[in-house]
Amino acid sequence: MDFRDYAATETKTLIAGLLSGRSKQSLGDLQAFKRALDEAARAFESTLSAAPDADGDVAQLIDRLAGASESQLKAATEHAAHEAQSRIDAQRREFEEQADALRAELKTQTERAEFARAEWAKAHDAHTQAEAARQEAEADREKEAHARAIADADRADLQAKLDGAITAQAAVQKRLTETEAAQAAFQQRIADADSALKAMQQRVADAEREVGRARMDAEAAKQAAKQAGAPAKGQAAPAPSSPALDRLLAVYQKLATCTDIPDVLIAIANGLANDFSRVGLFNVKGNRLEGRYHVGLDFKVDIAKVVVPLTLDSPLTQAVTANRVEALAAKELADNTRSLFGGSPTSVLVLPITIHGEPMAVIYADDSEQSQAESAPFEDRTKFAELLHRHAVPVLEKLQVELKTHAELREYAKLLLDEVEYMYAGDVSAGKKDTDIKSHLKDNLASARQLYSQRIASEGPSAAMLLEELLGSVIESKSGTPFSRDLMALASKAGPSAAKKSSRQAQAS
Repeated sequence: MDFRDYAATETKTLIAGLLSGRSKQSLGDLQAFKRALDEAARAFESTLSAAPDADGDVAQLIDRLAGASESQLKAATEHAAHEAQSRIDAQRREFEEQADALRAELKTQTERAEFARAEWAKAHDAHTQAEAARQEAEADREKEAHARAIADADRADLQAKLDGAITAQAAVQKRLTETEAAQAAFQQRIADADSALKAMQQRVADAEREVGRARMDAEAAKQAAKQAGAPAKGQAAPAPSSPALDRLLAVYQKLATCTDIPDVLIAIANGLANDFSRVGLFNVKGNRLEGRYHVGLDFKVDIAKVVVPLTLDSPLTQAVTANRVEALAAKELADNTRSLFGGSPTSVLVLPITIHGEPMAVIYADDSEQSQAESAPFEDRTKFAELLHRHAVPVLEKLQVELKTHAELREYAKLLLDEVEYMYAGDVSAGKKDTDIKSHLKDNLASARQLYSQRIASEGPSAAMLLEELLGSVIESKSGTPFSRDLMALASKAGPSAAKKSSRQAQAS
């Protein structure tokens, strides 16, 4: 190995050893020293190349250079080592100070970390407790929300029921007001009907007394005729014979059995048919007369299709307008009267039937194709007709009032039962218990019966049965409904008619 390589190697080794522990300044010095060696080596090589034969001088020079180099190198090495050691010591002290500071900082950070860990543990525990509390609170809120929803639903349902109850109460109050008004009007109509009935009863009594007097007068006249043989000049004609009175009484008895107005009118027409060959009954309808019944009249069509205008001048219209019996003898008959229904009548009798000031019907009678030997004197027949008319009109008035009263009683009974059903429906809609509904129904039915009994206190037995008959009809008409079943359960106290109908309904179901 030549000197340059050796010096370079050693220098590099030294530099590498020094570089590992020196500071940047020592490293710079060493690098400067290395550059000086490199320049010396280059100078040495240049010298060698200039004097290749001077080996002795070279050797001496090498020794000197080696000695100088070694001394310089030793001094540089020692200086570098001293500088490096100083710097290393300074770095060590600095490192130790920094290490101490870092240890102190680490201790502080460790203590802080331990404190933070403790605080975190506390916070974690608190968070866990808070989470548990939150979950519990959330569960409580859910329960509260559920309870609130149930309460809201219950409140809404209660409000709906309350609104329904208020509406039902208002409807009941309105219905009660209407019922009270209807009852007041009904009571007024009843009072008016009672007054009219009393007046008719008085008229009937007067007519019956008049018939009794007429019969007594007829019997007296009959006895006087037997004794005197004939009436004296200027005396009135004798009253109708006993057979006429018998017929009159027979007609009275027939009228007493009639239950409706058409039957009474037909009984009057048949009563006149004994003294007249042709009799026609016409009902007053607005401004015309409509055929209803006849005996002996020859019509090419049904009498129900015969119409006589009241504007036509005839005994029929005159009797209706004047409301009096028209009796026309042969000399009083005009052509228009004879041609009214054809034939050849010698006498005509027209009876208007007016009830409570309202014309109801008119009866026409004549003796066409009837021999005088077959008929009584016209005056006797006229008196017979007048007596029959006087008796029949009060009978018709009484019957009309009775029928009207019966219709009003039926309407009143229906109103009471409608109220019972209305209250029952209200109880069902209000959601009441079944036992309460039935108990309320029982009370309402008892109240309806009591009210009806008070109303018909002065009426006949037929009126007393009317409510129970309607009760049975309601049970049958509403068959299969809860109202019908509950009402049928109370029908044992409803009277014979309703009891029979309820029994039939029960068997059918």
